[in-house]
Amino acid sequence: MGPIADLACVINVFWLVYAGTFYLSFSGESPQLTVITLHFLILPHRFITLGLVFLDREQFARAPRLFLALPVLFLALAFASRGVSQSIAGVDSFVCLAAIDYAWNAYHFSAQHYGMTRIYGKKGAGVNHPRLERWILVCGITYVIMRVTGSLFGVQALVGVLPWVDLLAGAAFLTLILLEVAQGVPSLPKLLYLVSITGLYGGILVATHFLSSKAMAAAVAATGFFHAMEYLSIVTFYVKSKARSGSWGARLLSSAAGRWAVVLPAYMVLMGVGTAFLNGIQPIWYILFVTPMSFVHYAYDGIIWKLRRPQVASALQVGTGR
Repeated sequence: MGPIADLACVINVFWLVYAGTFYLSFSGESPQLTVITLHFLILPHRFITLGLVFLDREQFARAPRLFLALPVLFLALAFASRGVSQSIAGVDSFVCLAAIDYAWNAYHFSAQHYGMTRIYGKKGAGVNHPRLERWILVCGITYVIMRVTGSLFGVQALVGVLPWVDLLAGAAFLTLILLEVAQGVPSLPKLLYLVSITGLYGGILVATHFLSSKAMAAAVAATGFFHAMEYLSIVTFYVKSKARSGSWGARLLSSAAGRWAVVLPAYMVLMGVGTAFLNGIQPIWYILFVTPMSFVHYAYDGIIWKLRRPQVASALQVGTGR
């Protein structure tokens, strides 16, 4: 991607605009964004992973049984969860599924941010610290996302400790920025990316202590926007790169890559309208469909996006070393 697209969609300066607009929506000064973002951005970014697996023979051939088994497993889990809640409580309850989804999604967000940091680092000339970056970004971002639920307050021993953990997490994010500056900024995109995610997740911690609950909610909402925009951007680059190299194992995706500016928006609109319609007429079936497919997205991403694999590194135009 070019510098402007990179700054807008991956380093993602637009999360500030989104958070501000979301905040204004509480007072009626801007439109409500939650439903629009969910159906037309977040869900499309999750479901597109199915295409990356099942429309690419090379990718699917890596683990066909696993790729086929996971959707069945997660659908079975969703229906079993519903059956248990009906038999025990007499109602449709998806509390357990929602808890799994939230926790897994928190890790998923953090892993993606770490992955993008690695991509920028591999493209730069400086000294990278992959283990330190992994620990700080994966643990720190997962902690921040879990922190805002208030679930950690259920453990009384943690109540007095959490402010210190917040401070430690914020300091850890800043450490990664300082390491880049100390090297003379060998990769400006990496530095800007670290500043952006530190501003977002550090901002959530600041809002938790010093700002209103509305400000915190706006910042939390921006994490989903940031993540989905970033994912669709890297998928766009990946699809076009593989199509140019002629390595696609499917004519459909190769053909779509040449018309991506039309194909991607059309897909997002159709997915948004379809999921919104299903939610409107059958909320239960919507949950039973969307939640397992979200699990599939998390699992597939953990399998297919491995920079140590030469095919992935080549498509993303980064080296496999360092």
